[in-house]
Amino acid sequence: MPKTNPVVAEIFSLMSRDEACHAGFLNRGLLDFNLALDLGFLTKARKYTFFKPKFIFYATYLSKKIRYFENQCQDENRHGDFFSALMKAQP
Repeated sequence: MPKTNPVVAEIFSLMSRDEACHAGFLNRGLLDFNLALDLGFLTKARKYTFFKPKFIFYATYLSKKIRYFENQCQDENRHGDFFSALMKAQP
C-alpha cells in the first residue's frame, strides 16, 4: 500500500485545479479568434521517457520561477515556492 502525505496531496490537488483554470481561460480566449487547441493526440502518439522525480520537480520549479510577466503571475510564483520547499524537504 503506497504511503500518501495528505498535506502534499491536497497541495497538488489545489495546484492542478489552478492549472485547469488557466487552461480554461486560455481556451476561451482562443475561441475569440476562432482557434481551438486540442493536445489530446499527444498522449496517444508520443512515447514517454522516464525521468527521476527530482528532475521533474526541478524543471517545474524553474518553469514557475523564471517568467516574463512576474507581476501578473503571483500564483505561479507561489507554485514555484511550493516546489522549492518540496525539494528542500525531500532531497
